[in-house]
Amino acid sequence: MSEHSDRDGEALVAWHPAAGVPDDHAADFCDADRVAVEVLVSVGFALDCDTQSCILAALAQPPPKPIVWIGSSLDDLRMFPEGARNEAGHQLHRVQCGLEPTDWKPMKSIGVGVSEVRIRTGREHRVFFVARFAEAVYVLHAFEKKSAKTARVDLELGAQRLKAVLERRARRGGGP
Repeated sequence: MSEHSDRDGEALVAWHPAAGVPDDHAADFCDADRVAVEVLVSVGFALDCDTQSCILAALAQPPPKPIVWIGSSLDDLRMFPEGARNEAGHQLHRVQCGLEPTDWKPMKSIGVGVSEVRIRTGREHRVFFVARFAEAVYVLHAFEKKSAKTARVDLELGAQRLKAVLERRARRGGGP
């Protein structure tokens, strides 16, 4: 928790760190943050204009999409070192909220709409995902990249899992 103050140095409210970030990161709020902000605003806390703008932007965001883990992708991600695992979680949360990851690229060789989050923590880790569907973010594959070029086995596994997602959605009429 941090504390924001007005121009006179008087504390306005004890605040979650995400509340002070610029508007382009406002979607990083979780549901509990949204409820807390709504309560603060409803009881009349005096907030400066910048903080108020950030709060309003966060409240206007749709709820995050759920993540559907395909195959062993969740177990594979859990095998990442702690720093890479934390960064992957942060980047996937951005995707859930409709934002782009901070370091990513499209993976057209796997399929339409597939992207790769690039995680650089001394070692290279990658997460393939699809976020083009309204109902969920599908995580296809998570792995440690061991050479400059992505291994064929990783590309093929991503493509197989995308095919499984598309078949599953077709059987269920477009849902997870």
